[in-house]
Amino acid sequence: MSARLLVDGRLARSGSSIDVSVDLDLSNPIGVSGPTGAGKTTLLRMIAGLEPDFGGRVEVTLDGQQEIWSEPSRGNLVPVHRRHVGFVFQDSRLFPGRTVQANLDYAIQRARAVGPVQDVDSMIRALKIESLLNQPAELLSGGERQRVAIARTLLSKPKLLLMDEPMAANDNAHRDALIAYLSDWLEKHKIPMIYVSHSFAELRRIVPQCLVMARGRVVAQGGAAEVSILSNETAVEDAGGFFHAATVLSADTVKGVLTVQVSLEETDSLKRMAAGDRVGFRVGEPASDFGALLQPEPNENERESD
Repeated sequence: MSARLLVDGRLARSGSSIDVSVDLDLSNPIGVSGPTGAGKTTLLRMIAGLEPDFGGRVEVTLDGQQEIWSEPSRGNLVPVHRRHVGFVFQDSRLFPGRTVQANLDYAIQRARAVGPVQDVDSMIRALKIESLLNQPAELLSGGERQRVAIARTLLSKPKLLLMDEPMAANDNAHRDALIAYLSDWLEKHKIPMIYVSHSFAELRRIVPQCLVMARGRVVAQGGAAEVSILSNETAVEDAGGFFHAATVLSADTVKGVLTVQVSLEETDSLKRMAAGDRVGFRVGEPASDFGALLQPEPNENERESD
């Protein structure tokens, strides 16, 4: 069935604001990336109904049913618990004073009101939390808490899955296992997902499409293997847009000077990068990202002294 999400509006705060207008096809998982403070987490919170000051519209089509979750101008505001959103927070948000098993039991109880419960034992083994079931949540490591939080959220049978850096505290081995399991789970259950991560390498393994945010705006949207991100948020603003791609026009490997043709959101323009700027490049297939640190171009006296 078709699944879509419309988010259109502005959330103003002291010193910052989020201004978003997106209409997303949720038939495939969507990734969100961008610099720290770009508004990624706030976007998820707006969708979930956790930002009461958001003055915009949130409209979803899930399981073939269209709903308006937020439309303050008409007095429409569906409360968080009625949106049936599963949210994995960066800090896990497990229930303190309860064991891992008690945290999972809460999700299982909620799921029973909807339908048959998933294979809990299989999930526990796949997420490598079987030895933690009797542990109090507050005694777990960061990676353990994240894995328990993922299990609890998936077991609750959400209609929409929102995940905010859900694997950041896990090592590479656990992260690989989590990515594999989550990919299989999404394929089996067909639950729409929006997944926030700083890592494009991680996003490309989980989502086929991606948004990039900077300074509270969506600055790029496309295939996860086709979008790159500037490491320097100031460069996004100074350049007047987001670098979708960059072609090297000349490179002095001795001096460390690059001249690049950059493709912006609306127009192509030639830009000489400043000292210390970093720019994301897209190279080859499959696409990969890297940052090129640009050094100051030497003046004529420095050239002659070499």
